[in-house]
Amino acid sequence: MCTNLSLGLKGVAYLCLAGRGVRRHPRRIKDTSFNQTETIMRGKKFLFALLFAGISLTESSGATSAAQRPDQAARAVIGRTLGYVPKNLVLEVTGRDSAGRDYFSTEASQGRLIVRGSTPVAVCRGFYDYVKENGYGLVTWSANTVRLPKRFPDQELRTVVSPFRHRYYMNTCTFGYTHPYKKWSDWERELDWMALHGFDMPLAPIGSEAIFARVWREMGLTEEEIGEFVTGPAHFPWFRMGNMSRLDGPLTQEYYDETIALQHRIVDRMNELGMTPIYNAFAGFVPESIQRLYPDVELFKTGWGGGEYYVSHFISPETDLFRTIAAKYIREWEREFGKGKYYLADSFNEMKVPFAKRGTKERFGQIAAYGDAIYESIHAVNPDAVWVLQGWMFGYQRYIWDPESIEALFSELPDDKVLLLDLSVDFNYGIWRNEYTWNYAPKIYGKHWVYSTVPNFGGRTCPIGDIDFYLNGHLRALNSPNRGNLMGYGTAPEGVENNEVLYEAICDAAWSDRELSVREWLKHYTELRYGACPAELEAFWEGMLRSSHGICSNRAQYRIQKRPYDMTGGRYDISPDHFAAIESFVAAAGELGGNAAYLEDLAMWAGFYAFGKADILAEQIHRCYILGQKELAAEYERRFADLMLRADRFLESCPNLRLERWIDFARAWGATPAQCDEYETNARRLITIWGPGKGPDGLNDYGCRIWSGLIRDYYLPRWQHYFDSKKTGVPFDFDAWEYKFAEEQRGVSPVEAYADPVAAARALVAETRDINRNLNGRRDAELSGWSPIELKDSTTRFVYIIDPLVFNEIRGVRIRWTQGADSVVLKKVQLNGGGFVQAVAEPDATIGRTHPTVEVPLAVKPSEKLLGDIYLHLVLEQPKPRSDSYALVELIK
Repeated sequence: MCTNLSLGLKGVAYLCLAGRGVRRHPRRIKDTSFNQTETIMRGKKFLFALLFAGISLTESSGATSAAQRPDQAARAVIGRTLGYVPKNLVLEVTGRDSAGRDYFSTEASQGRLIVRGSTPVAVCRGFYDYVKENGYGLVTWSANTVRLPKRFPDQELRTVVSPFRHRYYMNTCTFGYTHPYKKWSDWERELDWMALHGFDMPLAPIGSEAIFARVWREMGLTEEEIGEFVTGPAHFPWFRMGNMSRLDGPLTQEYYDETIALQHRIVDRMNELGMTPIYNAFAGFVPESIQRLYPDVELFKTGWGGGEYYVSHFISPETDLFRTIAAKYIREWEREFGKGKYYLADSFNEMKVPFAKRGTKERFGQIAAYGDAIYESIHAVNPDAVWVLQGWMFGYQRYIWDPESIEALFSELPDDKVLLLDLSVDFNYGIWRNEYTWNYAPKIYGKHWVYSTVPNFGGRTCPIGDIDFYLNGHLRALNSPNRGNLMGYGTAPEGVENNEVLYEAICDAAWSDRELSVREWLKHYTELRYGACPAELEAFWEGMLRSSHGICSNRAQYRIQKRPYDMTGGRYDISPDHFAAIESFVAAAGELGGNAAYLEDLAMWAGFYAFGKADILAEQIHRCYILGQKELAAEYERRFADLMLRADRFLESCPNLRLERWIDFARAWGATPAQCDEYETNARRLITIWGPGKGPDGLNDYGCRIWSGLIRDYYLPRWQHYFDSKKTGVPFDFDAWEYKFAEEQRGVSPVEAYADPVAAARALVAETRDINRNLNGRRDAELSGWSPIELKDSTTRFVYIIDPLVFNEIRGVRIRWTQGADSVVLKKVQLNGGGFVQAVAEPDATIGRTHPTVEVPLAVKPSEKLLGDIYLHLVLEQPKPRSDSYALVELIK
């Protein structure tokens, strides 16, 4: 067996030998841009540092087999990554230092590389750090560019200590938007990626439904009652959080058995790598039929919007039944998978809480009792366990969760038995623009907590995010007097396998306690990915930093990914800087056209470029119909279709950006053709209509993707139906069409990727430079407008999303009538920002031939800070649905 020993004489002798003859690696002298907390020491200096820090070493006894050594798990990760394990690579797992911190060290001498680390994950990270710091490549979801020398050049000992005890990874929603149908081969790659990137605290909820099914059966529920409760796999995250139930159930016993087997392999691998998984606990959500067995139990019906599927039933944590179910679940889970330490339970994710009025003693008492009851339901079964909860609601719902309510929730709990995932610090910074939670709830009232970000929503594809913030934002927490018991760092994207540069930045930040230069970091990243960073790619990153990679946003969607003509879905960057950046990327093909990673990324960026240009044309087509320019609209429609199909063909070259891959994952779980179809429906639904279909809800197109297959089979025909409606004046039944695509259509239509993506990308840029937002005389102040097809009812509400940067310039709204025999009445204008009404007017103004221009002043109070989510609401009344009225809407600045 392996034994952790304190550093003794044998360890001293070993370290002294290891430190001899080591020369400083030349790259480390001249490069000041590397992104780690590092200490470079020689021989005895490093020895004394280790003695002072109290780092312990792992020593293997002679009886230990190679398969039992903890370094073997790290060696296997490296072997799968490289396709081989270098014979001159030495790996050692030593244990954490006396402060409980993770570290790794690397040194090379006489052609041999030695990587030491506190855990197998730290060793993997140390190896990957060595690879990156020496320019040997990188590993992402789509690219593996690592090429090692046969003989490692001498490098002096270098030690990196993480400022965080743990590095947390994933979001409950990741198991819907990316991982609902992954099998072991996919999970093995993902676990390897986690280890190389240093994550040691992942969520691990797979198999929860199978364990709960055992509990429900033991308690006396029938298979039919259990099946009526559970959802399909793609919707598990929201089922687990109590947001919904029933949709796309029931599940088969074969499915349950396969998820149990899969989770065993995942948990075993996590344990081998020294990871500390976070499991699910019972949060209080039960089948409604539980009342058949317990007729006296009080069920609280929870809601997450409208509709029969967006409900669940909740029992109070203070009841005996809650404690019974919680105990049965944890005992059954640990009987199956072994003892856990961290258990996640969230009962009020994005939902109202059943507590008394804010500020009352009754409320604080209720919340304290709730927190204590949840904790005790876990602690009673496993006294060593820690209750984990997500802090999303503490930033998103501060009208419910004031500091006093948060303090009450934690008031009865031991500090070290609660772990708060401060899930969305990037939202505090760049979207909600409110106080950081560690300041809002000072020091998190002494509880252990994890700094985390949510860089992706819905698994959306558009690359976005302030890279500088993701590299350096955590320093605000590390250096804050309110940091309290900050013990972890992590990221909680709703979907992954996208925006790879951002995740490399996030992972590097986890091992850094100093500010990193974003431009130096990006240059190094580019060299690792493509082997060089020519001037064109430096210009590319400059443009991205001025556009999509200079902001944090949860609106990373193009308008053409939403049902026509929805203005609320956000607007991905279509600025001149953004398009110019991609043009610079294409221009680098002269130097990098032979690089495989560059060519795949070229196809991706060219696809996004074409899609963005099509997005501009969609608004221009809408505008042409408002202005009566039918011939120009027809020309733009032709170009729109061409651009959409070009985007689709480019993305066919990107394996992770294909609808076919998503469908294949789902169908692979079916044992019969009928089951394959059911899983495909569940998967198609999530990324299109999201919910039950037949009637739009607030989540339509929430999980939208820019994928080959989805563009040509869904987005393009949907917009073509809309344009046809513009011509004929006959409304199109989008509900039925979208429902059929999600629930009845199977497979993907064929397409052929470009044989020469470089030539195709160059042609695309040359032929579409003229397409910009100001095409055909459009003014910057214009938002959009309406035609009869959008005036669906006697009262119509339009909602336009506004750029937060122009908020303080807004002085009012101007409506310009362009054509039409009917008049409409503008009843209300309301400007919302940061979650509050900022200005409102009720002009009751007629718009039509006799009143072609209406201006409505708005008393907008300037904001000292940038507000997120700025919306303009217009309410119109018209004499009849589809009134003959056309108008443009613009801001007065």
